[in-house]
Amino acid sequence: MTVKSYTGDKEKLGSAEQFFLQLSEVKNFTVMVDGMLLMEEFQPNVGILQLQVDHYLQTCDSLLDNKSLKQFLHLVLVTGNFLNSGSYAGNAAGFRLSTLPKLMDTRANKPRMTLLHYLVEVAEKQDKEMLDFISDMKYLKQCARISFEALEAEFNQLHLGVTKLKEQIEGDDTNLIEHFGKFIQQALKQLEKLDCGLKELRVKASKLAKHFCEDPNVFKVEECLSLFNNFCEKLKSAQKENEERRKQEERMKQLKQQRLTQQKGRKKDTRIRQSSVSGILKTLLQRNTSDSEDPRELRKKYVS
Repeated sequence: MTVKSYTGDKEKLGSAEQFFLQLSEVKNFTVMVDGMLLMEEFQPNVGILQLQVDHYLQTCDSLLDNKSLKQFLHLVLVTGNFLNSGSYAGNAAGFRLSTLPKLMDTRANKPRMTLLHYLVEVAEKQDKEMLDFISDMKYLKQCARISFEALEAEFNQLHLGVTKLKEQIEGDDTNLIEHFGKFIQQALKQLEKLDCGLKELRVKASKLAKHFCEDPNVFKVEECLSLFNNFCEKLKSAQKENEERRKQEERMKQLKQQRLTQQKGRKKDTRIRQSSVSGILKTLLQRNTSDSEDPRELRKKYVS
């Protein structure tokens, strides 16, 4: 038995049951409740989604147009061709994005130094701005956590809720149109703008696939963003480790210089002592010689 089918004394019902019974008597109360919940949740959700789409678009533009990123990728290509000179891969016109994570796997002849560390070192020497793309793409980390499919799914859910409410209130003679009509008009305009952003994002994804010579049929923009985010994090680590190594090498150089200085000082002290002993012996010899003592006897006296 439901509260709605109850025909007895309403006063005997609890307060919650009485409230639900009164609510069930309101015409289209289900539509009213669902509509009010949609109005309450729509603006925060669409605002967050619009911001995510905008950040996604900005990040895609950065990957396509950032000058310092192009310079660094060119450095990677030139270095790779040099290392592979003489082989079939030594004259490449480009490389796949999957190559970037492998830069950490190629070891140098210094401890804890990889090809990526070397490239960072060269980039900083050639042009200090070549690594600016690491900080330029400020939304990369945030966007790398969001899939394009998730954005579309969130949009479809919002759009479905608004269109469903619109269909439910059409032709209704109650105050539903008056209550929800303005909200639906504004919501549809916001969703139209959001849909344009998602369509533009699809175009950007195709451009990225073409820009990086990837297969557009399997290319996923979220995977591309995740790859570059991880790559930038490794670049930051390489920068930090290079700086620590430079400081350590400088300390070792200073210690070596101190040891050389100390060694020179000890050698000088030894020469001074030897000179002093020779001077004393010479003085004694001269003094004894002045007393007309036979030099042969004098030699026997001090040498024996």
